[in-house]
Amino acid sequence: MKVTRAELAGRALDMFRKHGFDAVSVNDIAGSFNVTKGSFYHYFKSKDDILLDYYNNLLLNSNVLLDQILAGPATITNKVKTLTDIAVNATITLGPDLLKRLLVLYLTQESDLTILQEGGYLVNYLAALRTLFVQGKEQGQWAGELSGEDLYWNYIHDLLGLLSEWSAKNGSFDLKTAASKMIALLPAKA
Repeated sequence: MKVTRAELAGRALDMFRKHGFDAVSVNDIAGSFNVTKGSFYHYFKSKDDILLDYYNNLLLNSNVLLDQILAGPATITNKVKTLTDIAVNATITLGPDLLKRLLVLYLTQESDLTILQEGGYLVNYLAALRTLFVQGKEQGQWAGELSGEDLYWNYIHDLLGLLSEWSAKNGSFDLKTAASKMIALLPAKA
């Protein structure tokens, strides 16, 4: 049986969601198509590659969206909210278990992650957020003594903490509501 990369990845992701990432082996994935492990390794180096590929495809068209958001007429606070919503929605789509694995990859193998490559979505996403915080400070739209760069880093750490907590608690709270509360704490001038 000939299996495509997309079929293999789709089945693997379904299995990861149903049984958990760690409970599914390469043999399980290949066996679900009645093909050899070699067929799996023809397309992917590891199960982690499937997860990274999925995450990249999930956000593939978002680089164009980032440019549109930055150039749009919305206030800086609303632009930050829109970018936060993108991260929250992608996280919910990914699910708590797969997000845990993605965070482990990020924290342990950062240099090998395709999502962190120059020009990749995550790099561009973080640059867009940084731009908003720095421009907002330069334009006098943020209150307080912190620089735009410091506001950006505080926000990123808060957002990553929120996503990590949601994952660690297996999605047991409304992530969208929690993110909205975090956005409400931004030091925007009235």
